[in-house]
Amino acid sequence: MRRVAAWRAESGISEGVLFRRVGIDRRRQRAKEIADARWGDASDDAVLLVTYTVGDRPLTRQGVTGIYRRIAFAAAAAGLVDAPPG
Repeated sequence: MRRVAAWRAESGISEGVLFRRVGIDRRRQRAKEIADARWGDASDDAVLLVTYTVGDRPLTRQGVTGIYRRIAFAAAAAGLVDAPPG
């Protein structure tokens, strides 16, 4: 229940479907551009900026399956479970 409460607090969901689609925007940006805007100096290395947006539509069955699949593969890669190659 703590995790559900944390999700509700972070997502701003107060009514409707609890588990919704989350949009993920990944963009490469040069660290120097970010630092110039924030602090004034940095290296010229590129960094990945990730932004998440909680939508209004519910998760699909395929979305839930993808989540479980990533969890299972991560557990197999960490040696926590045996999983068939996939």
